[in-house]
Amino acid sequence: MSDLLVPCSTRLSGLTGRELQVAVLLADGRARKQIAVELAIAANTVEAHLKSIAHKLPGNGRRSLRIARAVLMA
Repeated sequence: MSDLLVPCSTRLSGLTGRELQVAVLLADGRARKQIAVELAIAANTVEAHLKSIAHKLPGNGRRSLRIARAVLMA
């Protein structure tokens, strides 16, 4: 089965709590530096979370995150 056919909520369950926070902020349109400041973490840490998220979610980065955010807020 293609990853794109797996429900988004199932794919999101594979993210850590911090990855979910980063994903929601990025999907809201915040820049990486803004995310770092808001979460009180280093910009490099934000980048590490984004790379991890990219490996866990299929498809186009920001588009997948917008879909994920919609599922989280539903």
